[in-house]
Formats: sequence, C-alpha cells, structure tokens
Amino acid sequence: MNTLTDTPVCTQSGRKGIAYDWQSLYAAAQAAELDRELAALAPALAE
Repeated sequence: MNTLTDTPVCTQSGRKGIAYDWQSLYAAAQAAELDRELAALAPALAE
C-alpha cells in the first residue's frame, strides 16, 4: 500500500474485473428501467 498519501489505495490490481462488475450490473438495471419507461410511454411500439 502506498503510505505517502492519506487516501486509501486499492492494491488488488490483479482483480480489476471484480471491481468493475457492479458497474455492469447497474448499467443493465438502468437499461431495463429505461425499457420499462419507454414501454409505458409508447405501448404500441413496445411489441
């Protein structure tokens, strides 16, 4: 760990995929929510 800074530094550089996994899940949830809103606004186009 870098002791020259006051902010915590992530030292698990080998597991970068784990760190970004929550972002892909959040993006998928947001996309699904947008799809639901679009379907509610334009029911004829939702099919």
